[in-house]
Amino acid sequence: MIIAIKSIYLKKLTVFVFFLLSTAAFAQSDIFDHYYKIRKADSLYELKKYKESYIAYKDAIQNNNKYIKQNDIYNAACSAALSGKTNDAFLHLSELANNVNYKYDNIEHLTDNPDFKILHQHSGWKKLLELINTNKKETDKKLDIELIAILDSIYDDDQNLRNQNREISDTYGYSSKEYIDLWDKIEIKDSINQIRVQNILNNKGWLGADIIGDRGNLTLFLVIQHSPLSIQKKYLPLMRRAVASGDAEPRNLALLEDRISMRTNGTQIYGSQIKRKPKSKQYYLPTIIDPENVDERRLKIGLGLISDYVKKWNIIWNIEDHKRESKKRLE
Repeated sequence: MIIAIKSIYLKKLTVFVFFLLSTAAFAQSDIFDHYYKIRKADSLYELKKYKESYIAYKDAIQNNNKYIKQNDIYNAACSAALSGKTNDAFLHLSELANNVNYKYDNIEHLTDNPDFKILHQHSGWKKLLELINTNKKETDKKLDIELIAILDSIYDDDQNLRNQNREISDTYGYSSKEYIDLWDKIEIKDSINQIRVQNILNNKGWLGADIIGDRGNLTLFLVIQHSPLSIQKKYLPLMRRAVASGDAEPRNLALLEDRISMRTNGTQIYGSQIKRKPKSKQYYLPTIIDPENVDERRLKIGLGLISDYVKKWNIIWNIEDHKRESKKRLE
């Protein structure tokens, strides 16, 4: 089971469609080189070509060490185990468990992952589990359980109604009573959440996942992201400092930067914001600053290629078309 690790927790990776890229494409920069190698390794895994997948992971890990993420190492361990490289699998998992900055601790997921079944009879399995269990105990000591429960409630308030947005808009339309009523409810929830989260940020700062868990950390961002511009601007410096100290995700900061930029000057940096044309109802990508280098900016903070991202809205990414459309909107 190939996965991604966010901080010390696990989430499923998006499955990539397998494709091969030319040497010329790899040569754009080191970060593109790493991205395409990892993408190739992920895709080979999905095709059950575990030996080739592990070779691809090893290549990426050995040659682009500064871009290696913890999920790359975990996923390499999955492919290593499935290709019979048990010693290599243990080496990668031990690296995660002993990493002083991450200290991998998801023992339930590790033991349930069928990819590692072959490791269960290995002499090193028990020792690995003991180490990871120790990590989990250390992690649990730091967690603020009461605050996590509060943030879980705020997360549900923020997301539950928003999850109905697409269905209601597609069924009744944006001008319908049903859609207007939905957003009236969302705005009431948001106003309450903003008070609660600002109180947390003002008194405790931007807490990391080591104290409030990944979802709690995400909740702080979501509430600020869904706040009025004045609140977004107020807490932007705090979130920047949190990213610098490892207490917030760079990709989430990018979304906040883009939303503030869109609200102030109509442009964005990372291409994370999508709009819809009132008449045609077609989605489009608002103006991106320096679009030629947007993919490099995105990859450096953990976002994928812009061309893959916009496909969800049936948008085809073309730099020249984007520049022409942006110019038209300014005229």
